[in-house]
This record gives sequence, structure tokens and C-alpha cells, in this order.
Amino acid sequence: MKIQCDVCEKVEAAVLCCADEAALCWGCDEKVHAANKLAGKHQRLPLLNPSSHVPSCDICQMTRSQSTYLVGAAASFHMLSLRYVGPAVLVPILYGTASYENP
Repeated sequence: MKIQCDVCEKVEAAVLCCADEAALCWGCDEKVHAANKLAGKHQRLPLLNPSSHVPSCDICQMTRSQSTYLVGAAASFHMLSLRYVGPAVLVPILYGTASYENP
């Protein structure tokens, strides 16, 4: 199953923009992210040929970089990573922190 570009709705999406939460074809990605310096800094993940390196979620990045402790709902359940399961499909891997074991 191919994912269609969220902007033009005509072409297969090639990247997923994390900040915009949008799947974009190469042409629309270039137009949208060339608009200004801030948009150009958006992290984008390839959908057509995804790499083996997928970034950690915001919560995990925060705790690793700032040594802060999670409280409330974030402490009991959050997304640690995304797993590639097929063409253009990324599935969140969710763990409860109390029962998480390192695979």
C-alpha cells in the first residue's frame, strides 16, 4: 500500500515530516521546507527506503540529554522508538516503564 502525498494528493509520499506530521512527495517536501530556515530544520524520515536508524521519541531524547525524571502518565507509558515493518509503514513501539526490559 502506497501512502499518498498529503499536500498534492497526486504522488506517492517519499518522506514523513515529524514536525508537520505530514507525508510528502519529493516535490512538495522541497517546496514546503524551502519556505524558510525554520521549516528547513524539520526532521524528515524516508518512507521509500527507510534507514535502520530511526530517532528516539521526544520524551526519551529529553531524559537522555537533560537527565530529568519522568512523572505522571509519561513515566508509566511512552513511545521509545519506531519500528520499520514494511514499505512506508512505521509502527510505534510502546513500553510501560515499569516492565520494560532491554531487548
